[in-house]
Amino acid sequence: MLEAGVPNLDVVLGGGVSVGSFNLIAGGPGVGKTIVSQQIMFHNATPENPALHFTVLGEPVVKLLRYQSRFPFFDPSRVKTAVRYVDIGDVIRKEGLDGGLEVIVSRVERYSPAIVIIDSVRAVREIACGGGDYGLRTFTHDLAQVAVVWNATSFMIGEYEESEIRSGPEFTMADGIIWMAMEKVQNSVVRKLQVVKSRGMPIVPGLHSFRLDQHGV
Repeated sequence: MLEAGVPNLDVVLGGGVSVGSFNLIAGGPGVGKTIVSQQIMFHNATPENPALHFTVLGEPVVKLLRYQSRFPFFDPSRVKTAVRYVDIGDVIRKEGLDGGLEVIVSRVERYSPAIVIIDSVRAVREIACGGGDYGLRTFTHDLAQVAVVWNATSFMIGEYEESEIRSGPEFTMADGIIWMAMEKVQNSVVRKLQVVKSRGMPIVPGLHSFRLDQHGV
């Protein structure tokens, strides 16, 4: 079992995230998707069991590191040893999704990571809609297979509307789905998290309030 390292999230998840599972963290912009994935990554990654974070046409790695370094869970001394960031945006733009998957596979084979993060799968979906034989369903399936073969716990981060949860191959193939959202309550905004799907885990159903502060989620 993989502990989230986020206060009370393991309780909601029914004990944590299953090792080797394929998960999706989804929600609107600014809800904390990337932050929670970084917390999970830094909580678990070690030089012996590293984590790979792949950026796909999202914010540049330099910008991502700049913002994440403000949180206490971020440890710069572990970057390039326990945690590695790889930008595959240019590869996907030039060579398509199959080219991007080749880079992912090569890095996974080189470092044998315990955790793999793809941010953002929404960018992958938009590229897939542009045409080509190698579509999102195939990419998602192949990525899930890579995780299974290498026993890596994988997380795909995506910006979605709530209505989109029921559609798309990434939601069907995922072992776990964590939905994060912001709701307006009078003059305030309340952040909510829901475990929509978690195969084989005794999750706590329903919406759970959380906050973002200087410590993260």
